[in-house]
Amino acid sequence: LIKSAADAKARLQRLRTGKVYSQQKFNLMREESEGYAKLIVDLEQGLALTEDNVERVANNIQSLIAYFNLDPNRVLDVVLDCFESCLNQPCYFILIKKFSATSLIQVLGFKFHGHMKAGTRPPSSLFKLVATLCKNKVIHVSDIYPYL
Repeated sequence: LIKSAADAKARLQRLRTGKVYSQQKFNLMREESEGYAKLIVDLEQGLALTEDNVERVANNIQSLIAYFNLDPNRVLDVVLDCFESCLNQPCYFILIKKFSATSLIQVLGFKFHGHMKAGTRPPSSLFKLVATLCKNKVIHVSDIYPYL
């Protein structure tokens, strides 16, 4: 029940303000860890990535993103970590090219920034990953240079 017109007006104003100026909070708990576990299993089984099975792995990754509501940038980070651990698998390029180039550069930059913020030196494998991506023209040195 509304007791007075002034109370109703104030309440309406608060509702409008809350609707327009409220910030949506991001909840990491909405993502299921089971999805990331399945992603890692899929990538580890794909260590012997070949041109025959890379499309199947890419489709499985897209299905996991959709089914478990996974963050595509986090998925890209996991894919990059797997690629970083075995740079001799050229089929990872096919997986990485499924993601946007902008996201790829931002995730790589975030990795370098995380090490800089922690005061640690980035591992040589990360530099090798960036060099491999540049060599194969997946990214350009000028794009990643600001993060180095």
